[in-house]
Amino acid sequence: MNLILNNNDKVVSIDREISPNELINEINNLIGDELIFSHVVINGQEIYSNLEEFLANNIKETEKIEVIARTRKEFVHESLLSAKNYLAQTNSLIDDIVSQFYSNPSSKEWGQFGHLVDGLQWLTQLITNMDGIEERPRNWGEYVEIHQKIQNVVMELGEAVEQKDNTLIGDIINYEMKPTYEELNTIISNTINNEGNSNDVN
Repeated sequence: MNLILNNNDKVVSIDREISPNELINEINNLIGDELIFSHVVINGQEIYSNLEEFLANNIKETEKIEVIARTRKEFVHESLLSAKNYLAQTNSLIDDIVSQFYSNPSSKEWGQFGHLVDGLQWLTQLITNMDGIEERPRNWGEYVEIHQKIQNVVMELGEAVEQKDNTLIGDIINYEMKPTYEELNTIISNTINNEGNSNDVN
């Protein structure tokens, strides 16, 4: 099995049986301390999370693992772009979901609501991941504030679901989640516009 970092920057050959956990350690050693893990490509499939589980089910058929890692500046910028793209995609869905929760949401709308909650949690994790990086944006205080707002939305939505109050869920999405997303989108745009080139976020 070959581990390949960033299109052949480094290549490590493994010619012994290896457990998924040991393989992940080898990947971390390959990346080193200067880069941040992004994802791997195995058998043409991009894997961003639950790597150990994937390897446990596919390690015998795996001959090559392409490891994609980023510099800290690249990681921050790509994280911001991913968040901005997600916000743009979600914005077009929110109004439809809200209108359904003000009436009688179907299983489809409940599924979309689940994706919204997953997105909220992903955004909080993304900001948390960037918090420990020295090259984070100069307006980081604004991200810390929006992080707290997103966490509050998650908590309030959880309480509304427990109460089985569809109208309250619609209100929270419409009057708290939507403005918070718009604010975060503005913060990200300001970061990108004010701090220059995509590879020089800080």
